[in-house]
Amino acid sequence: METFELELPDGMEDDIEEYLSENNYYLNKSELMRDALRHVLYSENPPGYNGSIHVNQQQIDRVDSDSLEDVKSEQE
Repeated sequence: METFELELPDGMEDDIEEYLSENNYYLNKSELMRDALRHVLYSENPPGYNGSIHVNQQQIDRVDSDSLEDVKSEQE
């Protein structure tokens, strides 16, 4: 799994921490951020949606990655 640094506007980390404390669906900030990114990348009508599902070739080539059909079925 890869990591990257993310700069947040002032106060947003506090908002995230508050959300996590009130909602036990996510165990930590990383899970929340990954789910938010999945929503933008794979939801039916994300911001900037152009009618296609974007899957990185490296993700496709990884042995432990989901198939395109699995990703599509999760979105239905």
